[in-house]
Amino acid sequence: MQAIADSKPSYRLGGSGDDGTCDCIGLIIGAVERNGVKCSGIHGTNWWGRNYTTGLTRVTSADALALGDIVYKAHSPGDSGYALPDRYSDHFDDKDYYHVGVVTQVNPLRITHCTTPKGIRTDTRMGSWRWRGRLSLLDETPSPAAPVTLRRGSRGDDVVMLQQLLRQAGYTLKPDGIFGPLTRSALISYQATRGLEADGIAGPLTWAQLMKEKEACTVWNPSGNT
Repeated sequence: MQAIADSKPSYRLGGSGDDGTCDCIGLIIGAVERNGVKCSGIHGTNWWGRNYTTGLTRVTSADALALGDIVYKAHSPGDSGYALPDRYSDHFDDKDYYHVGVVTQVNPLRITHCTTPKGIRTDTRMGSWRWRGRLSLLDETPSPAAPVTLRRGSRGDDVVMLQQLLRQAGYTLKPDGIFGPLTRSALISYQATRGLEADGIAGPLTWAQLMKEKEACTVWNPSGNT
């Protein structure tokens, strides 16, 4: 990431440092890809906050930050400037992660980020940075690519991921983290149309197919999310 920052790219929504431009999430995407890790999904802070950042917690003091932390500025419903994309309107996490940076030094504090109109900037105070987590693509933490087997009655973030992937496949579901009858019905239909055992259980073969289709999804940049 430092190599991209040192090149002083200009700000451009959708840039990732490979053409002299980047945006805030593009700075992170560019750095990850330069380390040989493929990034798939939506080029947007809200998507990365929900899918590639683990252990998101609220922080009010720089003492809680660690080197390499991913930090976000976020709005909550009712806040001025709240503009969560419609695709997340029924997601259990209702925060709008509108800007992202990386903790590149802790003592003294340095948060590197890319913003309009000046491009690369370094903050030395917490300011509006209020949420921190770790990047699951690089950390030795469970990643969204290796969830557990799920069945009716399961609950939690892995169920949310399953529901989101089924929605991507065209099924109407609310990503509420509860594996109920509607999720099971959608999963059975999905399995049947992919030649999988239609048992309504999200096991290794079903997850592999879901992730394969997710990897094939075009990376794009939603308007208003850097």
